Amino acid sequence: MPVSVIAFDLDGTLIDSNPVKRRGFDHVFEDFKDGAAIVARVLETHRKAFRTVVIRLVLEQLHASGEPGCEPSDERVAELAARYNRFCIDGAVACDEIAGAGATLEKLSAGYKLFINTATATEAALEIIERRGWSGLFAGVLGFPPDKAGNLQAIAAQTGASKDPILMVGDDDHDRSGATTFGCLFIGLQGPTSHFTHPPDMLISRLEELPHRLALL
Repeated sequence: MPVSVIAFDLDGTLIDSNPVKRRGFDHVFEDFKDGAAIVARVLETHRKAFRTVVIRLVLEQLHASGEPGCEPSDERVAELAARYNRFCIDGAVACDEIAGAGATLEKLSAGYKLFINTATATEAALEIIERRGWSGLFAGVLGFPPDKAGNLQAIAAQTGASKDPILMVGDDDHDRSGATTFGCLFIGLQGPTSHFTHPPDMLISRLEELPHRLALL
């Protein structure tokens, strides 16, 4: 059965926003002594952890070191998470698109139902897509929660499609894992910040290759 539905990861796949998300933690903790060093240490082992998890871990280490104003309470985590979210949304709107993203989406939207499937919170992802002028290209924008496999299940329910016509496009192992868990096709993008422990079965180096690769499926 040919592909009729394509779900795209957002960060690193359509927009070059992964560096923005990394800088967001430094921004949140820029006024704290040793904040940048502790952020770097936490992210070494929690690179893909949700922002509130990272923020709480950094606060705990800062608090343990005697830094004032770093009590890891729910209220303090929520305050810093809101600051982080605003920094990342504005940065994701302003950052460069991944080469060929806009043109490829325009081309594919004429023949496929396109979706965003991202680990970014849904409300934030919706704002980013709208402010970038891409809202009209997508049938839906699905973020966290749930996870990417859960979002693919929701996309299948919304479109009435079985698993076979659905394709997930992403730039790291989490995207591939979501597709594998759900049971649909996956095409990896070898982008500027992509991270695959081993190459996917189907891999492209530029988004402009995607329409041709779809024609071969």
